[in-house]
Amino acid sequence: MDDVSVGQALRILDERTQRIEQILPTLATREELHEAIRVAVEPLATREELRTVAVRLREEIHTGVEDAKQHSTMLFETVREDLRATSEEGKRHATMLFETAREELHVSSEEGKRHSTMLFEYLRDDIRLLAENVAGLMNRP
Repeated sequence: MDDVSVGQALRILDERTQRIEQILPTLATREELHEAIRVAVEPLATREELRTVAVRLREEIHTGVEDAKQHSTMLFETVREDLRATSEEGKRHATMLFETAREELHVSSEEGKRHSTMLFEYLRDDIRLLAENVAGLMNRP
């Protein structure tokens, strides 16, 4: 290589080095990156917190089902007592009451199912968002 080529190569190398030296102070250090990740992840729910929410939702659903069972049992017992205490006309009336109670129970049950499904979907969406955020944070360079 002649002196001109070596001089030109050194000048190009010097220009690149100067550009790198200008950029270096603006880059985050390893510690700064770790701190930024810690700060970003800190407000997210932990697996244990998500499990706690899931357990609480299961308990609420179970309680709702138990309440519906107790309510339906009460309705059935009321109808049964009405049937025993009435004449043939009373039996027809009680049958009408029973059907109404059954329809109300069916509507109540469907509403409970929709509410439970909605709660489950909210929980699933929250878990999905958390997983995406954690994955995004972990995939950052």
